Amino acid sequence: MINRQKNFYTIAAFITLFALSYSCNHAAKENTSQGHKLDIAAIQVGNGWGYNILVDNKVYIHQYCIPAVGGNKVFSSKEDALKTARVVVEKMMKGKIPSITRHDLDSLNIAL
Repeated sequence: MINRQKNFYTIAAFITLFALSYSCNHAAKENTSQGHKLDIAAIQVGNGWGYNILVDNKVYIHQYCIPAVGGNKVFSSKEDALKTARVVVEKMMKGKIPSITRHDLDSLNIAL
């Protein structure tokens, strides 16, 4: 019973993340083609770091934990959070879904 419930929550989280990523991607294409300003900011969360991606000085993506990793693990350094945010912005600028994979994290040498 617990395994089914865990699987349900995992699937629900994946669907929610995909829907959010799709809507962010659509909006990012419109924003970048219209010359809106994109910024990143590291944010301190608990005993670590996360990041915000801002469009025209408004929070567009609020990432308080490391994406693509189970649980709510935070970045151990401000630099790791900012490196990851830069990859998300690059994807947005290219019209891709602004999501992070484990491969992205590995290539950035992000400590998990």
